Amino acid sequence: MSDFHGSHRAADGAVYEYRGRLTGSWTSLEGLDDAPESRTHRFRTEEGWGGGWHASPELRLLVDDGAAPVERVSWRDQRGNSGAVMLQAATGGDVKVTEVEASEEHDGGWEIAANLLNDSRNKWLTFDDSALLDFTLARPAALASYSLTSANDCPDRDPRDWTLLGSFDGHTWTPLDSRTGETFNSRFQNREFVLRAAARATAYRHYRLEISANSGAEETQLAQVRFVEPPAGQGFVGYYQRHNEGPIGYRGTPVPAPKTTGADATEVALDLEAAVQSLTDTAQTLAALAARLRSS
Repeated sequence: MSDFHGSHRAADGAVYEYRGRLTGSWTSLEGLDDAPESRTHRFRTEEGWGGGWHASPELRLLVDDGAAPVERVSWRDQRGNSGAVMLQAATGGDVKVTEVEASEEHDGGWEIAANLLNDSRNKWLTFDDSALLDFTLARPAALASYSLTSANDCPDRDPRDWTLLGSFDGHTWTPLDSRTGETFNSRFQNREFVLRAAARATAYRHYRLEISANSGAEETQLAQVRFVEPPAGQGFVGYYQRHNEGPIGYRGTPVPAPKTTGADATEVALDLEAAVQSLTDTAQTLAALAARLRSS
């Protein structure tokens, strides 16, 4: 590849023209093999000619600037061959949250943290200008994005500055995304925040939203918090044109990424340790009960 052009979508949704020129290359595939799978697009490809589709070599794309995922890429290589592909739309799914805990909540008005997990018009409220919200997922998951929905009233209670953190065990936290000076333009406005590529690479069981400042009030509130996983994979359609030949159809399907085991193994170990402790506590309780029954 000698150069490319296309577009990229920033975290705020704006689309910009995107182009570049080759400044270096690998002499083998080792560089791509070492690249994080979350940043590498791998496809089994087919070329369309002669009235049918025919298998062609695997295509690998490593294009990453830390913003939203790539949507379209056009290129020309040093031999004069060119191509253009449009990644087919794919959306990730909401991650199931099993538990949420807030540093403080308004119990009396039923404005509690649990309201953040449903689609109702209820809200969570704390009588403080900062807060912690801890979320436990049904299973470890890497995030592509998360979204916050403003509450029904009082814009000065909206979060303004915050950090999203991830944790395997709920004790040790890793910062994933920080925002400052954010605003919500209307009530019940849902805003999505896309994570950078490095933050999308690791699956955590626990996520924390650490709100360090709101928009000026003595209270802070939100209506909903959602977490979204990356899509399982994207295919593409486009064309390929060899030097001095006409364009032909070009399509691809994603090559499944190998499953990582580091984070999963840590989480399984923690779950097993918790299960062992629970069984030990149960055994001790039953032994004490048996002893009491024998002595009665």
